[in-house]
Amino acid sequence: MKMIRLLTVFALIFGLMFVIGCETKAPDETPEEALEEVPGVTADEILIGTTGPLTGPANAWGAVQRAMETYFEAINAEGGINGRKLRLIILDDGYSPPNALTNVKKLVEEEKVFAIVGVLGAANVEAVKDYIDESDVPWIGVIGGNRSISEPPIDNVFVGYPQYYLGAQVLVNYAVKDLDTKTLGVFYQNDEFGGDGLAGAEKACKDLGIELVAMVPYEISDTDFSTHALKMKEANPDAVLIYGTPRHSALFVGTCAKMEFLPQWLGTSAISDPVMIKLLGKAWDGAIVATFAPNPHGDTEGAKWYREMLEAHADSDVDKALGTFTMAGFFFAEYLVEGLKRVEGPLTREALIDSMNSFENVSGQFIHDVTYTKKDHRGQISFFLMKANAETVELETISEWLYPAD
Repeated sequence: MKMIRLLTVFALIFGLMFVIGCETKAPDETPEEALEEVPGVTADEILIGTTGPLTGPANAWGAVQRAMETYFEAINAEGGINGRKLRLIILDDGYSPPNALTNVKKLVEEEKVFAIVGVLGAANVEAVKDYIDESDVPWIGVIGGNRSISEPPIDNVFVGYPQYYLGAQVLVNYAVKDLDTKTLGVFYQNDEFGGDGLAGAEKACKDLGIELVAMVPYEISDTDFSTHALKMKEANPDAVLIYGTPRHSALFVGTCAKMEFLPQWLGTSAISDPVMIKLLGKAWDGAIVATFAPNPHGDTEGAKWYREMLEAHADSDVDKALGTFTMAGFFFAEYLVEGLKRVEGPLTREALIDSMNSFENVSGQFIHDVTYTKKDHRGQISFFLMKANAETVELETISEWLYPAD
């Protein structure tokens, strides 16, 4: 009887263990069920979101967002990413920081995008930064070169735009060493964008021993630039560095031209598009601008592919126009595509972040020499220079790749 009772006890214990095991162990997930746990990812699609100035005072930059969509359509036509097509939702923020934040919240919380790509403008980037920092959403190819977005780095934020601070140094270095510039003026937007450009120019002037004779800020709401132009003319610098939107920069340069003040113009990559020549004509002839993506009219394989894809996939004649802004859309979108291609295993947000942190001197068709680590999310730090030609209404490449210390 004791043996029977002992066997009965063991049977009850093993039975209880079996029941507990069945209650606590979930069945293995199918691939389809696993995908449902990743926002914005299905078996055949990856949903991405962005916001930008399709309207408003910086609407010329809206071409960048639309070109990103064109780039993704070109990638989709070639098979997508591991069989998945990329779908981009673009919202218009009118270059307004509060609108940019509202849009990003909508993309994350309502549209359930997998990742954010782009977001254009230093102030807009600042407005969005804390919200993204508190989330697990990857933000790739940030279109803001303000140092505050990458110093210190944010775990899930990977900057695409080379720092304004570094671009200003490259331009001033060239002006001093190649153009024999002795005095410099800076016309800049009074925010993080212009402020970082000014800081870079101040550092370069100090390092090179030249005089910064005029610092002239403007506000986004400004429409009359006669006072700004007069102040710059009175200082009479050899060269003037501009950190502004195409619209504000063109109004300022046009006003200077009417005053017969014609220095050597130097421009941030934000105004490195032929649209400046179209707006200003001969007044912009000879202007030297920094840029970070291939020359749209160049003969690199990336430039050739860009022209073919723009013609094949862009929706309108405006968006088919060759220029730095449409090229920039391909440039910023390529950061995300290169990251997605390098994901090992199932596609999750964490896996994409790990993939981005694995970049070491990565060059694609558009991005150049990009390294990311957990301690450095600045992205590309190299530039090259182009010169405006009013006769051809194009920009001609005049340098190799340059780094701030060059």
